[in-house]
Amino acid sequence: MTKVQDLETPVVTIDLDRLENNIKHAQALIDAQGIKNRPHIKTHKIPDIAKMQIATGASGITCQKLSEAEVFIDAGAADDILITFNIVGEQKTEHLMRLSDRIEKLTVVADNEDVIRGLSEAGVRHGRDVPILIENDVGFGRNGVQSPEAALSLARYAMNMPRIRFEGLMAF
Repeated sequence: MTKVQDLETPVVTIDLDRLENNIKHAQALIDAQGIKNRPHIKTHKIPDIAKMQIATGASGITCQKLSEAEVFIDAGAADDILITFNIVGEQKTEHLMRLSDRIEKLTVVADNEDVIRGLSEAGVRHGRDVPILIENDVGFGRNGVQSPEAALSLARYAMNMPRIRFEGLMAF
């Protein structure tokens, strides 16, 4: 076994006991509120840690991109994933549909009609629904619709598109 003093720096180390305790503590806090936990993998990017989070009670994981989700799907880390960046273009929607074949649920966000239309077209091509959340900008000026009225309008649009399953709102 390598001793700490023998490690060359810089080096990343993980105190496994502390990691496990932190995961349990975070999950307990969330459970006490009666809500679901869907941790974002950007904090660790390690499938084994996602497996630990799910084993402790997380309902699924959150990924920014399809390529990140694919790594976690390949590792069998989660069967319920949320992608938090708009999926644009047929190449990406086809990738999304291939990945969604491999897990129980793959949800995506949308913040405009073009994104929803592309997801709808992919759902029609593949004969299955695409679950979506409408992304709302709550002040960071990044992605998302800019007002409650815009969110309502986009949600109505989504609910009228074939093969789109509107599941709610997302805010970051």
